[in-house]
Amino acid sequence: MAILYNIEGKLDETLTYLQKGLELLKQVGAINELARLNINLGVVHHFSGNLNTSLSYYKEALKNFQKIGNNLTIATTIYNIGLIYNLQGKLRDALASYEFTIPIFQELNNISLITACYNSTGKVYFDLGLIEEAENYLSLVYQLKNKITPVSLSKTLFYLVQVLIIRNKITVANDLVNELENISQDQDNNVIKHRYQFLKGLVLSVDEKVELGKVEEIYLQVINAPVTDQETTINAIINYCYLLIKKYSQKKNEEALERLEYYSDRLSK
Repeated sequence: MAILYNIEGKLDETLTYLQKGLELLKQVGAINELARLNINLGVVHHFSGNLNTSLSYYKEALKNFQKIGNNLTIATTIYNIGLIYNLQGKLRDALASYEFTIPIFQELNNISLITACYNSTGKVYFDLGLIEEAENYLSLVYQLKNKITPVSLSKTLFYLVQVLIIRNKITVANDLVNELENISQDQDNNVIKHRYQFLKGLVLSVDEKVELGKVEEIYLQVINAPVTDQETTINAIINYCYLLIKKYSQKKNEEALERLEYYSDRLSK
């Protein structure tokens, strides 16, 4: 029943049946099933935004998985705990979780989990301002590009291109944007398309030969489209605001100031 309600997106009903199952399993004492049910509860609370509750269920699942001694489930649970820490802004704790799991995923040769962990680790280093370390991990994912989905690759490039621009590796960044353009043309996927458009605008924004109006047009294509990936839209708005500040500083354009106020307000909501 919980599975059916989850498919239908009825989270309250899903949680009710999962909780009933948890109480029954506690009476039976089936450790493996108990751990998996705790994971399921953690995931539902995770995506409902109940981070502390999710963390509690993940940690309870980890205790049981450690009793069983299954490295894959232990590492996957610790990775999930890292995701929660990341969302809570506890970046160092998230990093410790990710780095603990990497050698386990490597030993098990699970490519999807390896690349997910590299990606998450690179993003945390990026958020911490440790740009060289971020590039190292994100580049590891890029090296495995033929073994991951186009959407996953676009996410890696979304971070990697930003890192390369910060490190002034503009030519390499531009080459990756061109590669993502080809992927976008092959794939009917707006997540990939919007990531490409944002990165194209970002690369052009550091080229002094390119007019600000062209960059503005690209950012607005992402901003005004239906949101497919919140992070992409937010980054497009932030960088568009930077562009408006630049325009206003050059010409004291009142329209640019009004737009800046509007989009700054949109970010705060």
